[in-house]
Order: sequence, then structure tokens, then C-alpha cells
Amino acid sequence: MLTLRDIAEQLGLPESTVRYYRDRFSAFVPTVGRGRQRRYREEAVEVLRTVAEGFRSQKSAEEVEEVLAQQFPRYLESRDEGDEGAESLPASWLMTLLALQGQALQQVGDALERLAEQAVAQRAEAEAVESVRAEVEDLRRRLAETVEARLARLEERDRVVVAQMRAYLDQTPKGGRLPWWQRWGWRTGVGKAARSGQG
Repeated sequence: MLTLRDIAEQLGLPESTVRYYRDRFSAFVPTVGRGRQRRYREEAVEVLRTVAEGFRSQKSAEEVEEVLAQQFPRYLESRDEGDEGAESLPASWLMTLLALQGQALQQVGDALERLAEQAVAQRAEAEAVESVRAEVEDLRRRLAETVEARLARLEERDRVVVAQMRAYLDQTPKGGRLPWWQRWGWRTGVGKAARSGQG
């Protein structure tokens, strides 16, 4: 078993630096005992060496912890006060819990992904509906313009027809209808010319 000073000498680091590394990443440092009686197994040297190398390569503490999580198991200290000499136990139950939690997070992630896909689909449907609504509105506008133009043409035609009827009635003798040859001439314009010539 090693002391913290032994590990510091092996790593060529100040003891205070090694103590900081141990405290910051204690979940990965296998220990035996507590307080002044605390000792470290050989694996602790590799853990703390990995920490030192991570900080030398400008990694953040979170990045160093990710590297440790990939390479070393986590340990959970025994909380039994009467068992001072017991080694830190590998937290297999904690690993199981973390695995279950990971599965739950994966399911949540899958559900969120499905929701995102549904949101995209709904957005596409909303855009399609909005496009159809705009087309319908445009068709309504064009139809209204067409109807209005046709009504205006019909009104103009009615005015012309009414004016022609009035002109026809004004030329008709008050006592009756024109003979057929005069009516035919009036319609074709020949009768008008003949009448104007006779008058």
C-alpha cells in the first residue's frame, strides 16, 4: 500500500497537487482506511497519472473525468465506522444503477427524437395548409374580380340593349307596329336610310 507522499514521488509532483487530484477525482481512486491511516493501492498511481497528463494537455476537469470514466472503475468508500481497514468497494450496484439510468436516458432521448420528428412533420403540414389557404384566398380574389368584371360587362350590355329598345320604341308609330319591311330595314339600317330619305 502507498501513501500520498509515495504517489507524489512516483509522479514527480508536489504532494499538495496530488492531494487536489485525489479529492477532485476521489470516485476513481481506490483507497484503504481513513484519515491518517488511509493508504492507496497501486491502481491509484495510474489514475492520478492519467489526471496529471490530462491537465498537462490542457483538458478541463470534466474532460479528464470523462477519460477516467472510460479507463477506470468508480469506487465507493465504506461508510461503516467500525471497519477502518476495509478496502473501498467497487460500486457494482452503482454501475448497475448508472446502466439503468443510461437506458432510461436513452429512452427519453428516443422519445424526444420522435417528438422532434413529429414537430417537423406538423410544421410541414402547417406550411402546406397555409400554402393551400393562400391559394384558396387567391382563387377567391380572382373569382371575385372575374365576377365583378362580368357583371360590369352585363350591365353595360343591358344599358346598350335598353338604349336600343328606347330608340326603337321612339321610332315606332304610336298607333301600332311598323310593317315587317320597315322593321327589317330598321334592324339592318336600310329602313333608317329609306325613312330618312323619304322624310
